[in-house]
Amino acid sequence: MGYYVIGGIGFLLFVFYDWNQAGRNFTLLKPLFGIGCLLIIAATVGLWVSGFLGRFELPIVAQAAFWTLAAISGFLLMYTLFFAVPFKQAYIEGSRQEIMTEGIYALCRHPGVWFLLFLYVFSGLAGGRVSILMAGVLFSLMNLFYVFLQDRIFFPKIFSGYPAYKQKTGFLIPTQNSIKQCIRYYQKRSQD
Repeated sequence: MGYYVIGGIGFLLFVFYDWNQAGRNFTLLKPLFGIGCLLIIAATVGLWVSGFLGRFELPIVAQAAFWTLAAISGFLLMYTLFFAVPFKQAYIEGSRQEIMTEGIYALCRHPGVWFLLFLYVFSGLAGGRVSILMAGVLFSLMNLFYVFLQDRIFFPKIFSGYPAYKQKTGFLIPTQNSIKQCIRYYQKRSQD
């Protein structure tokens, strides 16, 4: 149970990080996002190692398929958080950033929510870990609360143009049009 609390503290640090970015942007508080990530990773590793809540085993073909989907989800989560946005501007300088509305962020305003959920669900199924499946549910609920705060309170203060982005891009659910916009962006980038 303690690992879930550690993960929850990680999400709480994310909230304080965004609160800081939306306000005074104190240098001392800038590491909170990184510390939050480390806490969530530590909690996840602890849940894997402990085998808390029991284990199960799926056929090897299903395990391979789920590991593949987990790897894709993990890659997309890392890309969304750290490579689709200017890293230095977003995580080191902070505050008053330029909003990213193209590529993966054309799909919906918070695509990382889906990739985090899929990472936990697929890896939990692949590894037969009930504790990881439970973390997928709990951490995704915490993440939903966090992105709700971002969307309503923090991001309108951090990003100029966020209200216009909210008008044209869905909160969590991609549309046919947003999927086409995302594909066009990456097709154009591959031709450049």
